[in-house]
Amino acid sequence: MPYYVTVESRGRGAYDITDELRRLVKEKELRDALLLLSVVDPLTSLVTMEYEPNLIADLGELVDRLPGSSPYVKNAVFPKTLAVPVKNGDLALGSFQQVVLLDLSGRPGEKKVAVTVVK
Repeated sequence: MPYYVTVESRGRGAYDITDELRRLVKEKELRDALLLLSVVDPLTSLVTMEYEPNLIADLGELVDRLPGSSPYVKNAVFPKTLAVPVKNGDLALGSFQQVVLLDLSGRPGEKKVAVTVVK
């Protein structure tokens, strides 16, 4: 049974969901597991990166430079699923790494990420 992380999107942009995932790990008392993340909403994707304003701006520039006008084609370049290990009760991410929901929809509203725990 998946759990869900919900993001209140302002429209096109990048949204850090790392803290929500950490809360889930703590709430479910996970020590060593694997989180399988999957976007539910169309025109959303998942990436890991340093969530820093200049890098987020660079990511937006990259999206803008992708050929084609369709956000569906641009969104196809980014992954829809992501596996994040949990070790010793915390996400096993790099020092400057966060899990980021990328929303290319241009429409504000709730976006969901399904989280399946594999122990």
